[in-house]
Amino acid sequence: MQLPVSWHDFTPTPRFQNPYVLDLTQAGRAVFTATDLIAGHKYTINALAAEKVFYSLPGRSYPASPGEEVTHTFTAETAEVEVIMTGPASLTLQKFTLTDHAQINAEPHPAQVLGLFAYLPVKGLGAFYLGTSRLNVDALDRPAAGGDTFILDRSRLNQGRLQAPVRTVAWQNIISPVTNIETSRGNDAAGPVRKARAGTMEVTAAGGLDPRVTGMRQGTPIRLVHWPTRQAIFTGEVINLKYDPARPGSAVPYHVKITAADAVAELANITRYGAIGPYQGRNGAELFPDRTRRLMGSARGRQYWINGTSQIELAPTTWETSLANYLDALTASVGGFWRVDRDGRLLISA
Repeated sequence: MQLPVSWHDFTPTPRFQNPYVLDLTQAGRAVFTATDLIAGHKYTINALAAEKVFYSLPGRSYPASPGEEVTHTFTAETAEVEVIMTGPASLTLQKFTLTDHAQINAEPHPAQVLGLFAYLPVKGLGAFYLGTSRLNVDALDRPAAGGDTFILDRSRLNQGRLQAPVRTVAWQNIISPVTNIETSRGNDAAGPVRKARAGTMEVTAAGGLDPRVTGMRQGTPIRLVHWPTRQAIFTGEVINLKYDPARPGSAVPYHVKITAADAVAELANITRYGAIGPYQGRNGAELFPDRTRRLMGSARGRQYWINGTSQIELAPTTWETSLANYLDALTASVGGFWRVDRDGRLLISA
């Protein structure tokens, strides 16, 4: 099946779509990142550019002439794969597809189409401990991280490294021992007022996902994905882990329960003490878009979008409460709402 490819998968962001037009970085390259791949699945990448391009693909590199289509098939070993494209300052991709060769039943079970990915330490990179580490799994020493892979006729001397960097953490599919997943997202309504509700996901695993082995902890990023459509179902962070050992001799030695929450819970844990605009001419009042940007300054690094053109003027506020409560009050003032989507992005509507 052909998996969907969108502008979110490219770095830098394309200027246009259909075809994709990319302005390469100062280093003269663009990157396509395929995420949420299933280890062991066979994938094919097809690429066709209007310019002369050098492709660095998983396990192989291809120089391509203008208008020459490149086809590369590989077996995924990790959840993420990068395709590095180097060439002229601007690159026009007339075709770029990602195909998964896995066969799916007409009515598949959830486990056949879901991927549960967590950002965990890579196994086998720690030091070897007698009585604890496992043969053929753990390394004897800690590897040193390198730089970018050196590509002949492309990389610069004294800058590019001969070896690829060692990744100590990576997105990993952990769904194998999972027996149950429950998710909840949305808003609460009290009459015409809508308040954001923290989305949660509870995962139960039997005989696997021991946090002492996986390295999972509070704050570990986690996401649930429907991989045939590359559509996220839930994105958040682990907030609680419970390890429940079974009685000796039980068929399942232990159960693990993982609880995760989305960005609403994160904003509920950020405290603000006021929201006051410039005093020149308005005595601290400001328009809805300006107040929104002021509030979101407390959540640095969190992506958000303002959907609406409301120009209602909001009075200055002195209130010691959470950022989530501030956003509830902000959107209630203009008859709007705010929520977190499946990818963890914040949408504020007015």
